[in-house]
Amino acid sequence: MNLKSTLLGGGAVVALAFTLVGCSAGGDSPAATDGAAAITLVPGTKGSPFYEAMACGAQAAADEFGATLTVAAPDTWGAATQLPVLDTVAAQNPDALLVVPTDVDALTERLQSIKDAGTPIVELDQKITDDSVSVSRIASDDTEGGRLAAQALAEQIGGSGKVMAISSPPGTDAQYVRVDGFKQELEENYPDIEFIGEEYALNDVTAAAGFVTAALASDPDLAGIFVANDVNAIGAVTGLEEAGAVGTVKVVAYDAAETEVDALNAGSVQALIAQDPYGEGYQGVQQALAALDGEATEATISIPLQILTTEDAAGLEEYLARNGSC
Repeated sequence: MNLKSTLLGGGAVVALAFTLVGCSAGGDSPAATDGAAAITLVPGTKGSPFYEAMACGAQAAADEFGATLTVAAPDTWGAATQLPVLDTVAAQNPDALLVVPTDVDALTERLQSIKDAGTPIVELDQKITDDSVSVSRIASDDTEGGRLAAQALAEQIGGSGKVMAISSPPGTDAQYVRVDGFKQELEENYPDIEFIGEEYALNDVTAAAGFVTAALASDPDLAGIFVANDVNAIGAVTGLEEAGAVGTVKVVAYDAAETEVDALNAGSVQALIAQDPYGEGYQGVQQALAALDGEATEATISIPLQILTTEDAAGLEEYLARNGSC
C-alpha cells in the first residue's frame, strides 16, 4: 500500500491518501452526488491492517462514485485519542463521516454535535450505545463470531482443556460481544472446556505477549487461546514463541491481517475468524452518499463472517485477494 501522510492539525491526526492498485468494488451503486462529496473515515487506530483494508474499500467506492476520501486516524486505540481526531475532523466540516467508535458512550456527545451540524454519520465495525446518531451501522455479527471461534478452538483442542481470551478493555463494544459469544458457546456446548479468564491488551503486542507467558506460568496445561482482534493476535503468537509453546497451545483469532495469515500458514495460529473490512468501507461510502442524496439508508448492515484455515486454500486466497494490501 502506498501511503502519503499529511498532518491535518491536532496532536494525533494523520490524513492518508491511498493509491489503490488492483482493488475491486462490488455491490449496488448509489446515485452519485452532485460534485465531489467530501467524506472522512476515522478508523480505530493507525497501523492496523484491518483498517487499511477498510480504507481501501472506502477509497474504491469514493473513486467509483465521484467522491473524495480523507482518512484521519488516532495514533492509538481509545476515546482519549479519538476525540481530538473527531474535533479536528468536525472543524474541517466534511460532507459525511465514517467512524469506527472506540467506546460505546464516551464519543456520543461529540458525534451528536457532528450530526447536528448536518454531517451524516455511518458507524463501521463498532457501535455506540445510542442508535439514533448514525444513518447506518455496518458490522459483522460479533456474537456469532465468538461462537464460531469457540467451535473452532474446541475442535483444535479435542473438546477439553483450559482456554483463555485476550481482547481490548471494556468499553469496546465489538470485542466484548465476541468474547461473550465465545463464553456462551463454551458454556452451552463444551462442558469439558474450562474458561480460565480474559485479559485486556490495548492493541499492544507486548502486553498481549506478556499475558500469554504469565498464563502459561500459572497454567502450564493451557490448551487454547481466543484473541479478539488482529494486533493482540500477533502479541499472543509472540508470547507462545517466547514460551516455546507454538503449536502446543492452539490459537483462534479474529481478523485476517497479513501477519495473522503468515502465522496461520506457519502453524502458530490454527484458525482465523475473518470479517470483510474492505466491504465495510465500501458499503460505508455507499450509505453516506445515499444519505447525502436524500435517499433511504439501511439502518443495519450485517457483514458475513468466514472461518479461514490452511485446509481451505481456495477460500484463504479469495479472501486475501479482496482484503489484502491495495
